[in-house]
Amino acid sequence: MAESTKILEDVKSGKCTIEEAQELLSQMKLKQIKKVSYKVSPKGAISFYGIRRLPITLYLEEINQILPLINSAEFKQFLTDNKDKLSTKEKSS
Repeated sequence: MAESTKILEDVKSGKCTIEEAQELLSQMKLKQIKKVSYKVSPKGAISFYGIRRLPITLYLEEINQILPLINSAEFKQFLTDNKDKLSTKEKSS
């Protein structure tokens, strides 16, 4: 939490731009995501733990369908176009 507070202070003082702060915060989020663990469910699906309270479980063919979509220019444009409508889950301290 201290690191994100410092980034906010840097934006307020003009030491970095909002865009630079967003990039730094994205990098921090990636570090948190790396704490995700994986298991194979009894039915043979992949369960992702650490993203939400319950695991997110997908079958291999679902993952193979989703990956190209997430990396597509179309999906990135969708995120850009709808950024003001999308919410993020804030971690409580």
